[in-house]
Amino acid sequence: PPPPPPRPPARPPARACVRSCVRACVRACVRACVRARVCACVRACVRESVRACVRARVRACVSERVRACVRACVCIRDKKLLSQIKTLTKEGVSIGLKAHSQRRLATLTPQEVIREIKTARTLIAKNLGVTPIAFAFPYGLASESAQEVVRAEGYKAGFGQHSGVLHRKTYRYYLPRFSFTDAYGDLDRFKTVVNAVALPVVDLTPSNPLLSPDIIPPNIGFTILPKVNNLDNLACYHSKFGKIKTQKLGSSRIEIRFGEPFSKGRSRINCTIPTEDGRWRWFGMQYYLPK
Repeated sequence: PPPPPPRPPARPPARACVRSCVRACVRACVRACVRARVCACVRACVRESVRACVRARVRACVSERVRACVRACVCIRDKKLLSQIKTLTKEGVSIGLKAHSQRRLATLTPQEVIREIKTARTLIAKNLGVTPIAFAFPYGLASESAQEVVRAEGYKAGFGQHSGVLHRKTYRYYLPRFSFTDAYGDLDRFKTVVNAVALPVVDLTPSNPLLSPDIIPPNIGFTILPKVNNLDNLACYHSKFGKIKTQKLGSSRIEIRFGEPFSKGRSRINCTIPTEDGRWRWFGMQYYLPK
């Protein structure tokens, strides 16, 4: 009779997978940190990688953790750049804080968010000798639980990445901030932004920037404070759908309904009203639907 077919190779036990994952992480962390000239980041990178591998027990965790380590380490790889930042600090420039590895804090657990904040704060204190009081969410991605962690950690303010002008009733831990990248940093836009004034909005729904997949698209609504009286000139835009139709309820309530679901990832809404002196009242909000 013909010989029996060969048996498939046995899967290595979970412990062996973890060891292999950890070894790969350690090697990648060391390479990344040596290139970055920041050997101190090795310990944090390896420690986080080991935790991830033990939780996941698969090699797939390597790539994401190593990418995060590279992003975190490269930020301070240039000693000349670090020296320039120290000079700015001595000259009175305020230094804010972002998460250590630029992960999307909106989908992390509170414990993971705390770890990201504390690691970054320790590195800033060690390298610059300052303790930031303002926090910026990487990519502007936040959730109500992540905002609460930032508040509990003692920060005075938290910033998203949505356009708009704050006012006295803007929630302090998800403030707007204008982006001035190559695509949005020309002089005309800068003039428009620095001359913009607040479109004062309260009672925003949904208030949580992290959207639930069960309620897509969301019903968005907000109330404009009484000092704004030309609401007929209100125009709202969505990052995917362009100009969107609004409905006014009563004298100051605005409701927005969507006929199509939001795409996964980030969605931005901007609403503006022109003022009599040629400026713009501006309100913006960013939502995130996890991929």
